[in-house]
Amino acid sequence: MTAERALAAWVGEAAQTADDSVQKAVVAKAFGEGVVRAVPVSGKFDHNADAEELGSTVVHSAHMTGGFRKLLQQQVPTAAAVAKEAMERRAEVATEASFSRDDVMPLDLTADVADAPEATKAIMRFGLEAVLARMDFAQWFGEAVAECRYREFRAVPVKVAYLEIIAATWSLGGTLTLSLAFDAFWDGPFERGSFELLLHELAHHEAFHHGRSFPKEVEAYAGAAAEVMLARGDEARRWFPHLFTSWPGYDLAPSDEAAMRTEPSPGPRPTLLQRLRSVIQGQH
Repeated sequence: MTAERALAAWVGEAAQTADDSVQKAVVAKAFGEGVVRAVPVSGKFDHNADAEELGSTVVHSAHMTGGFRKLLQQQVPTAAAVAKEAMERRAEVATEASFSRDDVMPLDLTADVADAPEATKAIMRFGLEAVLARMDFAQWFGEAVAECRYREFRAVPVKVAYLEIIAATWSLGGTLTLSLAFDAFWDGPFERGSFELLLHELAHHEAFHHGRSFPKEVEAYAGAAAEVMLARGDEARRWFPHLFTSWPGYDLAPSDEAAMRTEPSPGPRPTLLQRLRSVIQGQH
């Protein structure tokens, strides 16, 4: 039986009285493997998008005939159930292996490297002070951007863990966990990719998914981040001066006021009308 024939209304009705194995076979033939039932988007959650990201095929059972709706309810989990299970597994891994700042401070970094846990090895490689400074910066940046975004203070606790498959994760309770397995953030906290990582995770404040509304949240946080770095850039330089030395644009940083004074201003950008006049006059 083809998938098209398996979706015929009579098949869904007939399958109601069939045994469990037959019902599963009908669902697999009609929809394929890894099927989940769609659920409405709710607040910060878009479980359909989460399930698709996990590789599931989302089926909107509301569009089906009565027989297939009942069959899907009996044999197919909801997108919410699948997404929540994956979320809980990810959170469990991050929680069990994570360290807060207070946890990192007393770690024994003098032990034999070969016998040390992977997280401890990574901290030894980067250096304890370097790890703590980057955790502090991530918290400062997260809280400053969140405060700018919402016009009220929101705490952003930061933890570290050795997570091999993800660079960072955001918990439902609002904790940012950074992976020690990905060197980019630890080597260059002020590089573009590090800010992209932080903004991506912060956007999960309101969109705990990667669905349709998630890019809007990233845009909102990017705008808030730009405002923070313009208004509080001096604060960042004062509190984290040593982190700027890892930034590729350090030599051009505006902290070098003498260099800024000797560089001529490019002047105001030409207006659209001025540019059109230049084109007409042949001044390209």
